[in-house]
Amino acid sequence: MKRTAYFLISLLALLTACTDKNDFGDGFEPSLERKNYHFKVSPTDVVQQTSTGGTHQLTITTNDTWTATSSSTWMQLSQREGSGDATVTMTIGDNNSIHERRDTTIFRSGHQTEVKVVTIQAARYLTVSPKEDITFPVDGGTSQTFTVDTDGSYDVTSSESWLTISQQGNTFTVTATRNDSGSKRKALITVAMIGMMVGENYEVELPVEQDSVASDGVFALEFDNGDISFSLTKNNTTASFTMKMVYGGTFQMGRAASDGGNDETPVHSVTLSSFRIGETEVTQDLWYAVMGKSPSSGYKWEYRGVGNDYPAYWVSWDDCQEFITELNTICASYLNNNQHFRLPTEAEWEYAARGGNKSKGYRYSGSNDIGSVAWYGGNSGNTTHEVKKKQPNELGLYDMTGNVNEWCYDWWSDYSAGAQTDPVGPREGTHRVYRGGSFYNTECQIIYRRGYSPDTHWDDFGFRLVLGAPLEEPADPYPTTSGLDNGHEWVDLGLSVCWATTNVGASKPGDYGDYYAWGETSTKSTYDWSTYKYCNGSYDSMTKYCTISGYGTVDNKTVLESSDDVAQMKWGGGWRMPSLEELEELKEKCKWEWTQQDEHNGYRVTGPNGNSIFLPAAGCLDSSLSGAGSYGYYWSRTLDESSPYYARGLGFTYIGTSYYNRYYGFGVRPVRFSE
Repeated sequence: MKRTAYFLISLLALLTACTDKNDFGDGFEPSLERKNYHFKVSPTDVVQQTSTGGTHQLTITTNDTWTATSSSTWMQLSQREGSGDATVTMTIGDNNSIHERRDTTIFRSGHQTEVKVVTIQAARYLTVSPKEDITFPVDGGTSQTFTVDTDGSYDVTSSESWLTISQQGNTFTVTATRNDSGSKRKALITVAMIGMMVGENYEVELPVEQDSVASDGVFALEFDNGDISFSLTKNNTTASFTMKMVYGGTFQMGRAASDGGNDETPVHSVTLSSFRIGETEVTQDLWYAVMGKSPSSGYKWEYRGVGNDYPAYWVSWDDCQEFITELNTICASYLNNNQHFRLPTEAEWEYAARGGNKSKGYRYSGSNDIGSVAWYGGNSGNTTHEVKKKQPNELGLYDMTGNVNEWCYDWWSDYSAGAQTDPVGPREGTHRVYRGGSFYNTECQIIYRRGYSPDTHWDDFGFRLVLGAPLEEPADPYPTTSGLDNGHEWVDLGLSVCWATTNVGASKPGDYGDYYAWGETSTKSTYDWSTYKYCNGSYDSMTKYCTISGYGTVDNKTVLESSDDVAQMKWGGGWRMPSLEELEELKEKCKWEWTQQDEHNGYRVTGPNGNSIFLPAAGCLDSSLSGAGSYGYYWSRTLDESSPYYARGLGFTYIGTSYYNRYYGFGVRPVRFSE
């Protein structure tokens, strides 16, 4: 009995000890002290809606000790440590910054429990209305009132003394004096917040203009050296510009292929008559004087440089024509039938950029050091600059290299190797030439040339004027019609046969038309041996037009029969496919010039008599269309007798006749006998 009692007492003591120390894991209650512990801070998000400072109350509920830490100096706590419940005041200072600011305060209990309180404060703000550009009339005394919305103090200043400013509360009034200067004048109103942090500014700029009382008119003065200076007043703007005399001569235009750049080759001799060209690019004040508005209502010159002496930009080739038409009307009394304003031809532009008959052979216009004569990608800061800030070239012309690209009169085309006199470019095209390079470019050599659609607007495109003889549109050197046969046009090139002006299946000379395998008269979706009409699925199983037994059934037919001649079958009349000899005659006796027609690349083929046709680079169709726009292939009606799975045709890769797999889909240009 005593031993049993002793065992029970020992067991009860052991259980009591383990319960107090919580050493038995799950199933035993924690101590009363830990079970009743709590720690809470509210709110945990504090938002100061304005940049002006303020106070916020934080409530701490706990039965433990606590501390608070924060790294910011703009937010202060009334108490950073304590024991038990507390109310802490958070004081937020003024935010004199243009940026929103944030802080995280960490509250920790004695048991290392963390609560994060995030504080956000709004930035300073400033808005001014109206925001539109303001134009004052010429008479003085006219005012404009603006409203300012801000959470701080502000100041208003003007860049020009002819504007006075009266500031009261959240409004200010700008008043202009009378403008007797004779030209439109401009100013800038600046509204700035006061008391901002060091290194930060918060400003709103308001462009202001005022019209002038100047009377419209043109004055011109010609100097002994042939230069003419103009002063033009119109649309309340007065602008002056000088046309520099460029005496005619002969020069070598372009560069050799060995120097790189196919667009500028080949070198060719050009002879030019005398002309005058703008000392500078057309400036913004001249544009305003002539047109009375900027080139596009959707674009502001402020984006890439604004001011009277900055070049006019964001102008298309078409815009230039409108400007020139208006300028010629304004200056009509100073012009005669042999002189008017226009764009320079590409040859005139390059001759002037090289320095005319004073040329020293520089790489850039006026120097071999681009930085001394040009605003370009290496020094411009990606913006235009005032004209005449760099040194001129040998003729006294500024910014022929860099600043803005300059439109020329010509349609874009490849150079020809022959000597030329006063060239004006091709009769038609899709792109107009521009020269000189711009503030974006690093490639700005004199010879640099590119082309763009005449309705293109870019922020680095401007132009320069020429005063010279009117340019006549080139006479059409490419007559397209000498007659009709069954409704299809033909041209006599002075060869043994007359040639059609279009491919089979085409409605215009530049269209590609349809593609046919040799000897087939229908188009199809797949072109390979498995679909070819005259074989049994492979090149050595010909069923018609075969001269060697190892390639199929021999019939010794080497010229397409009428029923297999797609030109005869589709067009009828006197039309047929050309023979190999006729294709070779076309290649040997005609002049071939790579160009464009109907928006497609191809060759203008001019016969001995001066008439011509256009062969588009229609490519080749087998598993898919390839080479279109770069190469052209045209079938003859002649078989390749030595390898009868081939037929003969004309290719553009090097302009010559060759042999091709008969299943290829090529274009067909019909011929007819000359009349």
